[in-house]
Amino acid sequence: MNDVAWRSCIRLFEMLPLVATRISDRKRRLFAVACCRRLAHLLGDDRSRRAVEVAERYADGEASEAERLFAENSAVEAHIDMRESRFSATPIVCWSRAGELITQSALLAVSVGTFYAEDAADYGRLALAAGGVGWSREQEEEIAQCRLLRDIVGPLAEVTVDPLWLAANDRAAVQLAGWIYDRQAFGDLPFLADALEDAGCCDARILDHCRQGGEHVRGCWVVDRLLAKT
Repeated sequence: MNDVAWRSCIRLFEMLPLVATRISDRKRRLFAVACCRRLAHLLGDDRSRRAVEVAERYADGEASEAERLFAENSAVEAHIDMRESRFSATPIVCWSRAGELITQSALLAVSVGTFYAEDAADYGRLALAAGGVGWSREQEEEIAQCRLLRDIVGPLAEVTVDPLWLAANDRAAVQLAGWIYDRQAFGDLPFLADALEDAGCCDARILDHCRQGGEHVRGCWVVDRLLAKT
């Protein structure tokens, strides 16, 4: 697959193997978190929502292993409660197949494992399908997940960031990237493109990514490269 095909691909299972050796554990987890966040309206259990929040902070070293493990155990309990409510005369929660699948997705986001990112994405789409939205809605979600993966991984071809861009104008682009990342103010990415242009950047892949519409999340490849995040 070349970069043109990569930019238009709408099948997650085709994209993930291509980046298996270049996507870090951090980026995998942030992808899982982003997929769960898109389906936050289905996350009815506070324990599952908390698991997604902790997973994001853990990916960036802002949550300890003990905190992650506690969140994982709580997410397991939420998933078990949902599953067992199907057969209970006095259920703790109201069972639904969609609820069972989305609690599994949240659990995968905070768990430790090689394939949690893609599995969390798959369970999220299955939750939508189980909710009766139809196959077309599930397909739309997969397309959105492909866009998220491109936002996090970037182009297939290597992109070089010139150190001069980082140093220019009292490190204006780097400082703005940090501000955007900390506040998740990704709507301000066009301003980052302006700052990079002022610093001498003319790489269309970087500038276009900052200026294009659509969803950007923590792990966005341009912001990560400027901030030297692995």
